[in-house]
Order: sequence, then structure tokens, then C-alpha cells
Amino acid sequence: MQPQPYFPEAETVHDNIASADYDERLAFIRRVMSWHLFTQVLLAGMTLFWLQTATDNTGLLPQHGVQLLGLLLFASLLRRIGIRSDYASLVLLPLIIVVQSRLGATLIQMEIPVWSMPLGVVFAWIYSRLCGRDFSFLGAYTMAGGVMLGLCAIIGEWLGYSGVQITTSMVLGVAYFSYYIYDLAALLQRRKGQDPWLAVMDLYRDILNFVSYTFRVIHHWRNFRI
Repeated sequence: MQPQPYFPEAETVHDNIASADYDERLAFIRRVMSWHLFTQVLLAGMTLFWLQTATDNTGLLPQHGVQLLGLLLFASLLRRIGIRSDYASLVLLPLIIVVQSRLGATLIQMEIPVWSMPLGVVFAWIYSRLCGRDFSFLGAYTMAGGVMLGLCAIIGEWLGYSGVQITTSMVLGVAYFSYYIYDLAALLQRRKGQDPWLAVMDLYRDILNFVSYTFRVIHHWRNFRI
């Protein structure tokens, strides 16, 4: 009897992009990073738009949070149903960006420096374009992450932030960037080469895995009596 691992195996699909040759895999990674950066630019622009309205929306934080959670849960459900419904879930991406921008603007109004979170995405994309054929997720994480931390400190000083606020911006930036790089590497095993936009969608909805993976582990332990 083969002993079961303590944690469930990662989800995979047949003919995933991780099994393709290096050039094809690198091209897929760059497409996903570019299109995800495009959505992040849209998100940042909409966040600035909501901030320009000069309306105090701090009381709407729970509402925006519930709306975003509902959209992500629905998108995750569509992924589970099948590939056709998974493609249909892309219709939800503009709604997710709008709601997330409202949430981001509200958090910034509460003086929570969430603006630092997409910075790592920008510098990881720059790394992917400058590295040639020597791309590595570790290289992207260390180099882009280092620049991001330095920029957080510079922007924080320019904005007159306290030491606590600058540290908070760094922590938020590192937390999201760590998730981004980890998930980008992980989704290569469950996406095919023709599915870059689904991979972009995964980068948004996989944030729920912090919760759902815990339940998968508990079910795995109970099923195999670990």
C-alpha cells in the first residue's frame, strides 16, 4: 500500500503548459504577466477615479468586501463545473476589477497603503522582459521584490508616512507579491497553452485558496486517516 502524502497533490490537467518546451512555457508566462499587468493598470486607474470623487466611502467597506467575495466564489464555482463555464467566468472579470477598485479606494481612504500591492507585478513584468531566456520565478521574486521594497520606502517618505505606515506598505506589497509569484508558478500545471486569460482569471480568484485549501487538507486527512 502506497502511503499518502500529508498534503493533497496539486491539481493538474493533461497537456498542461508546464509540460511544454521551455520557449512555449516562457511565452505563456509572459503573456499571462502582460495581460495581468494590463488588468492591474485598469484597476489602479479606476481606484484613482473613485478617489477623485472625494466621497468618504469607508462605511461601505463591508459591502464592497462581500460583493468581491461573492464574485470570486461564483467564478471559482464556474471553474469547477467545466471548461465551457470556466470561459464564461471571464465575463465576471470586469466586474471583479470594478468592485476591487472600489474596495481599494475605500481602504486607501482609511489610510491603509494597499497601493503597494501591485508594484511587484510591475517590476516582475519588467524582469520578464529583460531576462531574455533566463527567466526564473526565484529571480523574478528576489529582484522585483527588492526594487518594490525600495520604492515603497521612497514613496512612503515622499508622502510623509510614519515608520509604521511604511512598514505596513512593505508587508502588504510582499504578501501580495509572494502570492502572485507562487500562484503564477502553480497554475502552469492546470492550464494549457491556449488558456492565458483563464490563467489571468485564476490570479484573481485563487486568493480564495487560502481558505479553500485548508478544507482540502482537512478532507484529505480524514479520508486517509492521517
